[in-house]
Amino acid sequence: MERRRRKQTSNNNIMYGILGALLVFLTLSLLIHSCTGTESNKSHISLGGDSIVPSYVPDPTDAPDADEPYVVGKASIGVTGDIMSHGPVIDSALQEDGTYDFSKSFQYIAPYYAGYDFMIANLELTMGGTAAGEYRGYPTFNCPDDIVDGIKDAGIDLVLTSNNHSYDTGHAGFIRTQEVLNQKGLAYTGTKLSTDSKSYTIQNINGIKVGMINYTYETEGSSGEKKSVNGLIITDEDAPLINTFNYKKMDLFYSEVESAVNAMRSDGADFVMFFIHWGNEYQNSPSNTQKKIAMQLCELGVDVIVGGHPHVVQPMQVLTAESGHKTYCIYSIGNALSNQRRYEIKEAPEGHTEDGIIFGVEFKRWSDGRLEISDIHATPLWVSLDQQGDKATYTILPVDISYKSLPAVSTFASTVNNVIDPKRESALVEPFPVADPSQIGASYNRTMITVLPGLNECRASLGLSPIQNVAGN
Repeated sequence: MERRRRKQTSNNNIMYGILGALLVFLTLSLLIHSCTGTESNKSHISLGGDSIVPSYVPDPTDAPDADEPYVVGKASIGVTGDIMSHGPVIDSALQEDGTYDFSKSFQYIAPYYAGYDFMIANLELTMGGTAAGEYRGYPTFNCPDDIVDGIKDAGIDLVLTSNNHSYDTGHAGFIRTQEVLNQKGLAYTGTKLSTDSKSYTIQNINGIKVGMINYTYETEGSSGEKKSVNGLIITDEDAPLINTFNYKKMDLFYSEVESAVNAMRSDGADFVMFFIHWGNEYQNSPSNTQKKIAMQLCELGVDVIVGGHPHVVQPMQVLTAESGHKTYCIYSIGNALSNQRRYEIKEAPEGHTEDGIIFGVEFKRWSDGRLEISDIHATPLWVSLDQQGDKATYTILPVDISYKSLPAVSTFASTVNNVIDPKRESALVEPFPVADPSQIGASYNRTMITVLPGLNECRASLGLSPIQNVAGN
């Protein structure tokens, strides 16, 4: 399918313009130009199963000496956190004609999504339609179908559908959510419509096959052996269609994972990414249980673990199995879009639910057949809540965005850029009002304190240079 985004080829020109100290009016022109949507030159087929992205064509300069190995495939993957349709978020998207438009929430982050060959997010909601009652938020999410258009147009290629809110609108909503995703052409993993379908997906990204699988924890159901998520018992019909694990039956879980990893490898997966909904909400550090599970996933051959559910950012870590196999883990990537605000979560005053990151990983294939993880980085995010009268606006912001009323590159851009993500280029965006500009610096520092030690541990393991925290103020 044709995509409406991907890398803008004018980034380098913009960067040179910035270095030349362009005048404010010229900067405004560039800002407007940089935010103009373009048709993507990348197309792929993906409807909940395997997808194919056009193969990476090696640059001849990669192979100056025919006897030396050179890169024949390279794939960058970005993963962002929980997309949650709380009531106020739904209301903010309501238009005068009764339709819903979620595009404003993604308008400033979309250029960053476009910087990756493949972009993933956790879809923590259901789309039960009007049959499931009114659109609503917590505790049982029923979101308008239009959220998929906002997600897809922003540049997200695949969503994770196994989480503790997967069954919020029961059997009908569980099935309908997947049907809507299929109809709108957005790939997903974690749930399926048939027992004949695989529990995982393999994405062919620039000639590199990445196996992806998504699991969530179960809550105890009143019927004992019945699967239950979010306190809702899953029917016997649906139980095999969602990937879940029971904290009291971990041997069964590990057996399933081992089979799935082996199946992905047999299907040609070069790498395996494991997306898991786990841990304790609003806790800034992973639990001992999370650490034990991560270590066992490492022993089973998983290459990358990305966690969610705590709704706050948790640290990264590199794990080493007895065989010497290494796994790169981030325990929680926080929220992407939600109405969760720290001051409203009294049980966890230190949990900053406005913070999140884009976790980035790059894979390479060499001409001699060697495969490697070649880069790991993170882009700090912050969810801005702006209130104008009775209308709220929720906007996902990268920390190097401008907080000035005049069009300009943020003062953070010159320092944050090439700090958290060494390969990222500055993105010029339109100006917008923010109630408290100081919050962006505080968010950046919180994320750096949490992520940086583990991030540098991972980078050192890959032979990459460490990142210094020099941007927070």
